[in-house]
Amino acid sequence: PRFIAAPMVRASELAFRLCARSHGVELCYTPMISARSFLAMQDADREAFIEPHVRDRPLIVQFCTNAPDEFLAAAVAAQHLCDAVDLNLGCPVDMGRGYGAILAEKQPDLCCEIVRRAAASPLLKVPVTCKIRILE
Repeated sequence: PRFIAAPMVRASELAFRLCARSHGVELCYTPMISARSFLAMQDADREAFIEPHVRDRPLIVQFCTNAPDEFLAAAVAAQHLCDAVDLNLGCPVDMGRGYGAILAEKQPDLCCEIVRRAAASPLLKVPVTCKIRILE
């Protein structure tokens, strides 16, 4: 895809994604959700969060986490509803949990472990990406 709508807080729901696609966007992201929260949801709630739609593909589901096993489990749970999963390493808001840009800055080895474990898993059939923020 050449034109991508990066994930935005409270602006990456289905209606926005379909609008963006009507203006030439070829790839969209869901809103970010913590892997832990996603795993705590029932299947129907997971689907309601992602809002899969035939005109909204390719679609990447974006997770925040600092736990390799959580990311992998959430990715596996979401993969039938999307085309790839993303580890958010760009959000500047820490949320007190060491997610996003804070994780990338303070624990780059853990970031690599999260991605490596998911990408190497035979359970995960979709690509793994990372949204990053350029740090000093």
